[in-house]
Amino acid sequence: MLSLSCILLAFLAASVSGSTQICGEVSSTTTKSGRYTYLTEVVATDNSGAQCISVTIDDDTSQNTTSFAATWEWNSSGDNKSITHSFPNVNLNLPSVLPVRVDNISLFPVTNQYALYSGNKVSTVGSTSAKDLQDTDVVAAVYLNIFLDADRDAAQNATTATHAVMVWQASYGNIRPPGWDTTSTTQPTVTMAGIQYTLYAGQNTINQTVYSWWPNQNISSLTALDVSPLLNYLWRKVYIPSDIYVGAVQWGNDARHSNKNVTFDVSTFGVNIMKGTPVKAIGAGEKSRKAPTFSGLVLVVIGAVMMFDFQ
Repeated sequence: MLSLSCILLAFLAASVSGSTQICGEVSSTTTKSGRYTYLTEVVATDNSGAQCISVTIDDDTSQNTTSFAATWEWNSSGDNKSITHSFPNVNLNLPSVLPVRVDNISLFPVTNQYALYSGNKVSTVGSTSAKDLQDTDVVAAVYLNIFLDADRDAAQNATTATHAVMVWQASYGNIRPPGWDTTSTTQPTVTMAGIQYTLYAGQNTINQTVYSWWPNQNISSLTALDVSPLLNYLWRKVYIPSDIYVGAVQWGNDARHSNKNVTFDVSTFGVNIMKGTPVKAIGAGEKSRKAPTFSGLVLVVIGAVMMFDFQ
């Protein structure tokens, strides 16, 4: 089992000017511009490992981007391998826009590039290797969380918001979204930048209604991909009210299991939201009229596309 001291020593050795390290269960830090706040979000209760995040405090204000790396190990066993142990993530602080009605969003661009690999952070970020993650028995995912509520204040809190929209980017080790259904032939889909996203509906452990947009391939890099059509589809098809507020946005790594330390290395991340007339999403498939079913997802309080296949 990897100890916190081992992770911290590795981070200190790799630290650079303008960076800081945060560890612990509920640690946080904010970039100098104030645009992004990092959270450790450790929820593990089985004493199976540890986590630290190295954060670049001097974010790029010209591009509104930042970078970070989270090193973790959760070497659990049995059913514990499939539950969330931590969610190292970055939150958007944009009080000039948020909260905003979901039908008043014209653009929601997301940019990121990451690699998930075994071992401590390396100086040059490579690519994610499916074999490397399989050999390390990694169970993890990468996704964007968007929280919504009819109440402006509740929408800004990940635990009080009534709804969550998850835009999944990658899944390793057979993680699936709430409401996953392999038997349905009528799940709605939306295609953007060559990626087909399938909609699944379910509930998490705090009874939020969760809508998950699931890609047909793992995605390791996004360049200003506008995800607003995925939100627009939901209110235009009356899955959610059109006057509900988007209040909080976070992106990160759902860390569940590995047999040694793993690094989620993000060379760039940026997100923005602009108010205005929404674009229309072109979807396929029929809306399910059934109420969302429960799935045991633990909520932890996340243009050009480069991709690789699920393994």
